[in-house]
This record gives sequence, C-alpha cells and structure tokens, in this order.
Amino acid sequence: MFRGEDLTRDASGGLPMVTIAGLTKQFVGTRALDQVDLQIAAGEIHALCGGNGSGKSTLIKILAGIERGDGNGKIVVGDRTVRADSITAEFSHAAGVRVVHQDLGIFPDMRVSENLMLGSGYPRGPIGNIRWKAVKKRANELIARFDIAATPDTLMDELAPAMQTQIAIARALQDVTIGEPGLLILDEPTTALPPHEVDKLFAALRRYAAEGLSIVIVTHRLDEVLKLSDRVTVLRDGTRLGTWQTRNLTESDLVGLIVGREIDLVHRDASAVTGEVALALRNVCADRVEDVSFDVRQGEIVGIAGLIGSGRTELLRTVFGDLALRSGTIRVGGSPVGRTPTRAMAAGIAFIPENRKAEAAFLDQSITENIGIAVLKTYWRRLRIDNTRMKLDVERLVKSFDVKSYSPMQELQTLSGGN
Repeated sequence: MFRGEDLTRDASGGLPMVTIAGLTKQFVGTRALDQVDLQIAAGEIHALCGGNGSGKSTLIKILAGIERGDGNGKIVVGDRTVRADSITAEFSHAAGVRVVHQDLGIFPDMRVSENLMLGSGYPRGPIGNIRWKAVKKRANELIARFDIAATPDTLMDELAPAMQTQIAIARALQDVTIGEPGLLILDEPTTALPPHEVDKLFAALRRYAAEGLSIVIVTHRLDEVLKLSDRVTVLRDGTRLGTWQTRNLTESDLVGLIVGREIDLVHRDASAVTGEVALALRNVCADRVEDVSFDVRQGEIVGIAGLIGSGRTELLRTVFGDLALRSGTIRVGGSPVGRTPTRAMAAGIAFIPENRKAEAAFLDQSITENIGIAVLKTYWRRLRIDNTRMKLDVERLVKSFDVKSYSPMQELQTLSGGN
C-alpha cells in the first residue's frame, strides 16, 4: 500500500510534462532536498505534501527558477532541459512554468482589467499612452477563456475570494497557449476560502487540467488533496518518500505517510469537556463585531467560523485588546481583562494573527529574537539581557514545537512557511 508509484507516461502515451532527477539543495546546516526524483504528467493535478521543513517550498522555488539546485540534478519541462544548478526564472517562464502564491498579489481597489494587465504589461500607443480599449478587449478575452464571473470594470474587492484566485491564475497563464505544455504551481490556494468557494476553484482547476495544463498544488488540507488531485507525492526531511495514485489512499494513510507512523484520527466528544470556564464573552461589541457571547472551557477547542469580512479576525483582535471594546465584557478565569494587548498577555492570552509575516514576525531577525521579543522583560537582569537563559528557553521551545532549523540564530525569513 505504501510503496510509491512512478508514472512514466501520461494518459495519452506521451512523456511527462515535468521530470526532475537527482535534485539536491543544501542550505547552511540543512539539506533541504536530497536526491529527489519526480515526474508530473501532462493534464494531471499533482499534490505535493509533507510536514514542516520537508522541502516542498524549496522544490517549487527551484521549479520556478527562484532558487537553484546543487550538483548534477536535472530538470526537464516539456522539451526543455536544464541542470538544476543552472535553472533561472527566465528558463522556467519560457518553459511554461507559472506560480500563484498564497499571497495572490492582487490590488483590491483596482479593476479586474488592471490586475490582469499587471501580468503582461499594458498595451501602449506610439507615445507611450495606455490603449484602454485594447486593455478592455484583452481582459474580456481572458475572462471568457478562464470562465470568470466578472467584467473588466469590476473592482477586485467586489469579487468572491475564489474569483480573485481565478483572476490571479488567469494573469499568470494568459501567455500560455491552450493545448501547449504548461505547469501551474499553486501554493496553499484555499487558505482564505470557505468551502463553497473551494468547490468553485476546484471546478476551474479541473477544466484547466482537462485542456492539458499540468497543475501542482501545495496544501496542508489533506481532504482537499484527496478530493482534487490525481496523484500525490510525499516529501519527508528533504527526501521523496513516494508518489501514489490518490484514489488508493485514505486520509489516515496520507497522515501516516507524512508523519512517518500510523496515526489514529481522534474525534473529540464536545460533551466530554467539563473544565472550568477559562474565557467568557458577554454582549461584546467592537468594530464590526455585534453582541457576541460565548464561553471557552479549560481543555476545549472552539472554532470561529464565517466568511471573509464576517468579523472573525476582529473578534479575536478584540479579545486580545487590539481593538477597542464599545460595550460588553471579556473575562479570563472570572476576572475582567484589561483593554490593551499588554494586559491581555498578562492574563494569559496569546494571539497569532492571520497575516503572520506582516503582523507577528521580524523576518530579518533570528528565531531567538522572535521568540524572546514577546517576553523580553523576563530576561532583563542588571541593565542587560540574559542571553544565555533566553537561548536555553528558545532551544527548549524549538525542540518542543519541532521547528526545523540548523540553529536558534537562523533568520526567520530563511525558514519554510510551516516553520
């Protein structure tokens, strides 16, 4: 069951769209990829799975030409071949490789047509003026080709999240001819999408694959891997564990492959949680949050659900003291919580925001500095920082949370996304 399969020819009998052979990548103190072999067929949807630090991000960066591999690894895309240590973004683009990142890079206050033209450049007249009729014509062509429910003049922030993702895909693929070799890489494309929007995006991806486009999807949502992909490749600690036909796997199988051992999926009985009330909200009003009340008991996991813009993030920011409370009460352990982040932290509340890179991380600073910054006062001794004690605490936390790094002094921006 757990023996990986290789597909050497696609359904039409042709060669694979992408062949990777012997791909290795070494960073300082860490081997991100170790002799990885992989094939992606024309017209297939191929999922790439693995835990933190497994090598997924490095692999797609090399395919896109953002990073280079080491040694004598080889990459074949369509009829183009390049050594892994010589690949460039120009090579990948010419070979038809396109990447849509988790951060879509769209401009919500601009029109659909303007966002689409950012991928290819605006048509211009002889004196450099933008030819707006040509812009609208080109946008209409792309909207029809990718079956997008919008007009060229629609503002991006008026579109549903799935449509925004389709705009980003159309922008990336607009110069790839239907029926010709092409590879679309999607990095966590459903992170901000509610279930019904995920279904819309998946329907679009299946249409693109049916036209011959190869698609690689990187996601931690295993139910979506099983629902969408034709095959799945699992990476672990930089090595390719294997490639499987998705139809032959269950979610338990896939979890076991990723973590390296059999895992029983546990379903918690909510009625069994009988601990004391740890957090109590009563009639909370703040920003767009209106009259919210609920309790969270010790040992309980509570989910906050809702569409984008429904107030989920604002509710959490209010609990953390980051948004002003208009009315209502918030109590931790029966005591009122002060209305500032400092007082919320003193009460034992921790907050991890949605946009962690922009709002919760110092990317050019080390792991140690990022972990220590939230409790820096506790390390202040005799007019100086007790770096030794901080380092010991950080080493313990890094081990406890299984952070993949070569040193606690490694810069945050060099870690994989999951880390």
